Amino acid sequence: MGYLRLFPSSYLSFSQTDRTSALKSSIEDKKKGVSDLKNHHGDLINHASSLAAEREALKKRPDEIAEEEIQIREDAEDLRTQLISRKAELETYMKALPEALRQQNEAENRANNSNDQWGEIRSLSA
Repeated sequence: MGYLRLFPSSYLSFSQTDRTSALKSSIEDKKKGVSDLKNHHGDLINHASSLAAEREALKKRPDEIAEEEIQIREDAEDLRTQLISRKAELETYMKALPEALRQQNEAENRANNSNDQWGEIRSLSA
């Protein structure tokens, strides 16, 4: 109280007003700072959650790649089996072709001989 007696009452009210105004301003600044920090904290938490989800997805990705690789290898083995089978069929057909051509030639020769004989018979009877 002795302190208050040293200053005139008008100075005290001006000083008190300045102090109250400064406190209010500081409170508003602190509130804004707290709000900004909350927002930034929320952003960081969301980003961390997003990274965690991405990390989990990346953990699963090697498994998916491995499964796809297995499927591709199985498909390749199936195609290899088909290739071997078709090559064997082709080889069989290629081996059979000369015999089929020989038989066709024989049949054509017999037909030609038969036609020739009929031609001779016709010419003799004419």
